[in-house]
Amino acid sequence: MARPGPAPNFREIFGMDLETTALILGVVLPLYPALFAIYEKIGKYEVICAEFTALLKEHEKMKETKSWNRN
Repeated sequence: MARPGPAPNFREIFGMDLETTALILGVVLPLYPALFAIYEKIGKYEVICAEFTALLKEHEKMKETKSWNRN
């Protein structure tokens, strides 16, 4: 049975130095909470817009019904 060779090191696996990877992660990781907060706010805004559109349609129906009853 052949004996396996040494385990590959970080540079062989990822093709970059550990310092470069740490620098990239140090820049990118702090952005995730901000991106998540923006994503949540966009979702809430879309829900509010959908509710507002439904209420606007209901209001238009009520206005048409009331104007029809007056005549």
